[in-house]
Amino acid sequence: MKKVTDIILISIIATLAFISCEDNTLEIQGLSPKIKAKFINNDSLQGVLLTIQANNQELTNVRDSITELDALIAGGDQTDYAANFESLNTQEDSLLDVRQFLNQLRNVILNGEIYIQKIAGTGGDGEVIYEIGDSLQVFDLPLNINSSNSEFLITIEDTEYGIAFTYDRDTVVKEGSVVIEANNIKLLNFSGLDSVSFPCDTLNCKSFEARATLYF
Repeated sequence: MKKVTDIILISIIATLAFISCEDNTLEIQGLSPKIKAKFINNDSLQGVLLTIQANNQELTNVRDSITELDALIAGGDQTDYAANFESLNTQEDSLLDVRQFLNQLRNVILNGEIYIQKIAGTGGDGEVIYEIGDSLQVFDLPLNINSSNSEFLITIEDTEYGIAFTYDRDTVVKEGSVVIEANNIKLLNFSGLDSVSFPCDTLNCKSFEARATLYF
């Protein structure tokens, strides 16, 4: 059945290519549908989140101490707590500065801009290669229009990860152009990664809205 589908798809493309030669108003474009992928360093993210949690607890403790001193004074305690307040206020300011830095660091990690050594896979235009040193927040993963599955190998810091998707293929004519669309996209499997978030994994998931977050 898969071979029949491939033959039909190739025949449609060939026919439309012939038509495009006869009539310049019809062109074959966007033959390779894509999934947008973001990469998140999960170890770094979890480390920062744990540090944020610890910092928040320290901040809570300092503020609780300030509240306790305020309560003592309100209750009639005549002790001079000026030095205590000064120390606690200094600690609070320092912890607030640390929290701001940690939140900025968390946002940098979540933005997903990392250096990729290589992404290789079989797409509509042949082998996909992102060269060493490519740094992006989002990478396009072109799906193979000659198959209902696409696999990608990703190399980051000399470590190799894998991910694969399965999908249905449709040929659509839009405004004088022939477009190959991928529908019903599903995450098939992954290897080496901590986890993958693919919220588009539904019956109506289309390539133009498919976005995956890969945690490594």
